[in-house]
Amino acid sequence: MAKVNEAEKQLEEILDRQEYQAYLEDNRSLFERLWNWIGAKISDWLEGLNITIDPSNNVGNGLFYFLGFLGIVAVFLIVFFASRNWLKKRSLQHRQPLHQNQRDWTSKAHWVEAEKMEQQQDYASAMRHVFLSFLLLLHENKALVARMYKTNWEYYDELRSFDPKIADSFYQFALFFEEVTYGERPIEKEGYQSYRKQVSDWMQVLVQPVDDVEGRGE
Repeated sequence: MAKVNEAEKQLEEILDRQEYQAYLEDNRSLFERLWNWIGAKISDWLEGLNITIDPSNNVGNGLFYFLGFLGIVAVFLIVFFASRNWLKKRSLQHRQPLHQNQRDWTSKAHWVEAEKMEQQQDYASAMRHVFLSFLLLLHENKALVARMYKTNWEYYDELRSFDPKIADSFYQFALFFEEVTYGERPIEKEGYQSYRKQVSDWMQVLVQPVDDVEGRGE
């Protein structure tokens, strides 16, 4: 009996140790940790407003859980949008689309070159020149400032303050451009023509002088 009591005492000492309590704390689920953190923040906020919730009060408990639910939703939304923005930046931040040997080219020059590449069935090169024609047209109309050292992410970031809709379309065009140009993604005639039409449609909508450019492409 004495041995049993001694064993129980030792077990209680182990359970009371800080190391064991820390182990229990560390092995809580992510949701439990998040819920406890949000609960603590809500309690601090309510205390700052001199509001006390009675645990035996169903209305008070309902309010607490409702605020906790809103807090969890807010955290997940923040993480979602932050991660989406990070992925966008990562995908476009490494390469500069403009080349030194074409530094004096205009939007029209790139569009004409795209036609030549299309006739030669070099659709990857044609697509590249279509994209650069769009990029330089935006530069010529002061929607962004094109520079040799800039990445497509920097252009996208500039366009977001100019017009979010243009920025979103530019991002899609730039992403496909980089996948084909640097990622060796294959592109066939149908894919190129679809890309070219989408870009030229935006060029017509955004900038009136592009009508002359599009006339060259028909």
